[in-house]
Amino acid sequence: MRIAIASTGFENNYSCFKESEPLYTVLKKKLLEVIWTSYKGGADSFYVNCEKGIPLMAAENVGALKIYHDIELNIICPHEEQSANWSERTRERYFNVHQKADEVTFAFKGYKASCYTDTDRIIADECDGVILFCSESEYSYIPKNAEFNNRPMQLIGVSR
Repeated sequence: MRIAIASTGFENNYSCFKESEPLYTVLKKKLLEVIWTSYKGGADSFYVNCEKGIPLMAAENVGALKIYHDIELNIICPHEEQSANWSERTRERYFNVHQKADEVTFAFKGYKASCYTDTDRIIADECDGVILFCSESEYSYIPKNAEFNNRPMQLIGVSR
């Protein structure tokens, strides 16, 4: 079973990209729990867009599980210059996880306004279900399956 892991991007509003931040630890642990539960439930292939935040953390977790388990990591990046303006440490994480992936593709050569939404749709077309992380304040108004082509969706609300 193929599962997409996505985020509304809520984590970009917090300073959770530093490993020393408490929210980083909470998100990383929650991601590992969700990925492991999905794997034990039959998911053997995970798809992410590798955007910084939850998608990148998810890719790192799947990459770590690949060492001991028969699990696939598929990365579909929105465009080739996705990480160009990121910090050196985040770019390093991005390229390290690419090396662990079974497949890395780019949805578009260059940036365009809709490339992130379009990439999410491309990923959803490849998958049997979607795990979407959102803030607890977003949880109540995100319509199920709205952006993911009517794939079964599991919403994970995260509080700060």
